[in-house]
Amino acid sequence: MRFITTVLLIQTLITILTIVESRRECIPRAGKDTPYCVCNATVCDDLEAVTKAPKGTVLLFETNKAGERLKQSTLKIQSKQNVDSETNDETIVLTIDKTVKYQKIIGFGGAFTDAAGVSLNSLPKQMATNIIRDYYSKNGIEYNMGRVPIGGADFSPRFYTYDDDHQGDFKLSTFKIQPEDYDLKMPYIKLAQNITANKLTLFGSPWSSPTWMKHEGPYGPLNGGSLIGQPGQQYFKAWANYFVKFLDAYKSNGIQFWGLTVQNEPSGVGPGKCGWNCLGFNETMERDFVKMDLGPALEAAGYGPDKLSLMIFDNGPANLPGGSGHMFNWIETILKDSETAKYIHGIAFHCYGNGEVWDDLELLHKRYPDQFGMSTECCQEFSKRETRTVMELGVWDHAQSYARDIMNNLQHWSRGWVEWNLVLDMYGEPNWANMSALAPIHVNHTANEYYKDSTFYILGHFSKFLVKDSVRVDSKADKSVGDFSYVAFVRPDDNATVLVVYNLRDKPQEFKIVDKNVGHINTQMEARSVQTYIYWD
Repeated sequence: MRFITTVLLIQTLITILTIVESRRECIPRAGKDTPYCVCNATVCDDLEAVTKAPKGTVLLFETNKAGERLKQSTLKIQSKQNVDSETNDETIVLTIDKTVKYQKIIGFGGAFTDAAGVSLNSLPKQMATNIIRDYYSKNGIEYNMGRVPIGGADFSPRFYTYDDDHQGDFKLSTFKIQPEDYDLKMPYIKLAQNITANKLTLFGSPWSSPTWMKHEGPYGPLNGGSLIGQPGQQYFKAWANYFVKFLDAYKSNGIQFWGLTVQNEPSGVGPGKCGWNCLGFNETMERDFVKMDLGPALEAAGYGPDKLSLMIFDNGPANLPGGSGHMFNWIETILKDSETAKYIHGIAFHCYGNGEVWDDLELLHKRYPDQFGMSTECCQEFSKRETRTVMELGVWDHAQSYARDIMNNLQHWSRGWVEWNLVLDMYGEPNWANMSALAPIHVNHTANEYYKDSTFYILGHFSKFLVKDSVRVDSKADKSVGDFSYVAFVRPDDNATVLVVYNLRDKPQEFKIVDKNVGHINTQMEARSVQTYIYWD
């Protein structure tokens, strides 16, 4: 009897431990047409760390419009002998060939903006910590990258740079990191550094030089104009040294950068316009600034090409004068100059107006294979509103838009994808320019809650599984079906194969995954869904 009691007690303890250690599921709340997940001080969903599945099985994760959020299940891999078994006419046969290899992943992430910091600071400390965990930990979606505005961005409570106090301060003697850095950016960057199981890969992007460096622009003295003079002259020299000052200041605070972009949206916010967030650069000015000023200044300060990844463009194709389709010409003007190209590692671009960017990425990779491509900013519903209104969550079209954009990026040589604000409030703010946008997570500080929108989980289908240095491998379907797309990778450390697939149609889709090294997997997708498969040879 005592033996039976002991066995029952052990079984009960095992059951309890399983419940405690297993994933906590989404607490759904109805959105416009798909749920979003609610988190508060006591309850929130999480994810499990990805662990190796037994040989002959594959882990499947699914997010769909019906409400599943990275739901995990296990499928059997059929034997290699049956790889060529028959399928019905509507089944898609998707073949993975790991002998054909393409680009390596750098990473996925979001931006540590002042607006994100304001929203995080509005919550109790533990809840703010939980949000960073949701993004960067093994129990989250495992981001490994972060973008950091150099000074203020539009998603800041105020306009500022690091040298606003003294006109004509060419020696940058009054350069000073601002309270926003210490209160809103650095604490959460350091938290992510401590939480991530991966090395945090950071890059900085400037929005504006100090106003004394610029002509008055179309939006007033605080908001516009290009740098006075031309590259190689005193204003551009001071602007180049401003980057060095920023890198040194953050380094002294324990934060080091992997990379920089030369300028956020250098051509402005629309054809022929240059707002506060740009320098009125055209492609020849960006080329010459890198060659004559920025590249040499970084190298002299110990941030040369062997230490820091410098990226050009950092623009949305639709923002270019003449509209989309001019991205290639802009970038080639810069890269075909060998004295400039020696300082440059990659091409940064934004998701806005990406309808015509994919051919450009293919051509750029063909001509400049040593230059990587990376999407460095993307958001939904960016707009200026007549009245402040609460952002609408649970819009499945936003999830689909992200799935399409990330998939297209990866299929066309991009090595990473970075969201805009990590977190915003319920109005999609703060933003000193009176703009608003959606983020994957929104904070409701009056209710002490935060909400994970469907885009958060779509990002996780890529970021959690495609670790740094994962290599894209060949994958081909036997038939073309609209709104069905896929991409495959092999991870570096555990040699796992990762396949991400979406079916954005209104009906389910059967398909078969064929990997001649291991066998085949018979599976299907629900309507309006995204799936990630991971298995080990």
